[in-house]
Amino acid sequence: MNCRHCKIREVSGTNMTCEICLAKTRDARVERIKNGLCRNCTNPAEPNQIRCKACIIRDRIRNKEWLLHRKAEAFQHYGGIKCACCGELEIRFLTIDHINGGGTKHRKEIGKGRSIYSWLKRNDYPLGYQVLCYNCNCAGGFYGICPHEEKRRNNLTSEPASV
Repeated sequence: MNCRHCKIREVSGTNMTCEICLAKTRDARVERIKNGLCRNCTNPAEPNQIRCKACIIRDRIRNKEWLLHRKAEAFQHYGGIKCACCGELEIRFLTIDHINGGGTKHRKEIGKGRSIYSWLKRNDYPLGYQVLCYNCNCAGGFYGICPHEEKRRNNLTSEPASV
């Protein structure tokens, strides 16, 4: 495949840009930043920033889309986009739960925030995780059991024996 910029030189692997064009792009970005311009375009950068307002907003939107895509990808490997406890379907409310606990320690090891979804993908979606909504996940951490699960267990033990 040829470079997406010069359309002349061959690129290898997953790269879409050749080394020469990458170096030119890097140099141009450095020069724009030195001149107080946005690193991505030629608009003036925001105060104490390296990007203009339009690029900052565009990047925020792109990052949110990326996060939703990465979350959905991970959730599909752990039973789908649905809370395993209460059935919540809104992806923005869903999160990954460490089934056997240890989430705090694990987050400290791999880094906080979105990196759990990337970590899961890099590690080929290991066992020991499930999809829960934030409420069910926090309730399990705070109280040892989610109220939904507690109700289900109580209903099972309080049902009369069939004759």
